[in-house]
This record gives sequence, C-alpha cells and structure tokens, in this order.
Amino acid sequence: MVKRVTKLLVGVAVLLVLLLASALFIDEPLRAYVEQKMNRSLKGYRVHIGALDFHPIGASLDLYDIRLVRTDEPDPPVATVAHWSASVHWRALLSGRLVNDQEIERPRFHITRTLARQETGSDTAVKDRGWQDAVESVYPFKINQIRITDGEILYLEDAKPDQPLRARRMHLYASNIRIV
Repeated sequence: MVKRVTKLLVGVAVLLVLLLASALFIDEPLRAYVEQKMNRSLKGYRVHIGALDFHPIGASLDLYDIRLVRTDEPDPPVATVAHWSASVHWRALLSGRLVNDQEIERPRFHITRTLARQETGSDTAVKDRGWQDAVESVYPFKINQIRITDGEILYLEDAKPDQPLRARRMHLYASNIRIV
C-alpha cells in the first residue's frame, strides 16, 4: 500500500514539474498565436502583445504591454493596455458552464477628431470591424465577465492639441455578458 501511494505521489510530482516546465516554453509561441489570431479579426488595425504568461495550474493567462495601432497611421497608438488577464470562471464551472473572466488594467485610449471622423464615416459597420472577435480570441471560452480598472480616454481636438479632453480613473464591470 505504501509503495502504491509513493508511486502515485511521484507520478503527480513529475506531472506538475512537466506542466511547469512546459509553461516556460509555451509563452512565446502562444503570444505569437494570440497576436496573430487577434490581427486576423481586425480590419484597419493591428495589435502587438509585448509578453504573455500562461499559468497551466490555474488555466489562466496574462498579457502585458498591448498596443493597438491603425495600420495607416501607427503613431500614436489608438490604445495601450498595461495588463490583460483571462481565466476560467471557477464558480460557473461548478454549475457546468465553461466561461471565462477577463480583467483589463490601465487601458489608455488616444482619440483624435480626425480618427473619430474617419471611424464614423467608414463604410464598414462597427460590428464588422472584428473588435468582438479580437477580444474573444484572447481566451478560448465565452466571456462571462469583464472588469476594466484605471482606464483613461484622451481626446484631442485637431485645432487645439494643447487642450485635450481627458477622462481618468475609469472603472467598468460587466457580467453575464453571454446571458449564461
């Protein structure tokens, strides 16, 4: 009996070591995959993800230093995000639902009047620009809740660039997004 328990414990320890070791080597290929999948969804924009950390034990991932740029005018970025985390919603899993929670920290949006005019005058409808698909491609399960912390929007009038309109320290929480 003792030998059987010892073998089981050794097997579990080896499995944990393999999981942790694989997590060290999967981060970069997974970062490139998520970035590519997001970019395939977007029309007129590109995303760059600075780093990705996958956590196999908690089934979560963290994205760092994300930049969203227009393909025709990449500077300045339209949006930057310091940290984006996605994980399984464990309480929903106990109810038989496989959904995820996402937290976006310190998103910064930089919008100019010219950009706003171009977006509103575009022939492509907002729903057809791929935003929802890009967000959903970060994590494979349907989104249950999103939390945005410390967001900021900076709006610049082209004629008055020294007088920006700025909204800071915005917090948003949305749940039951998919009506699950």
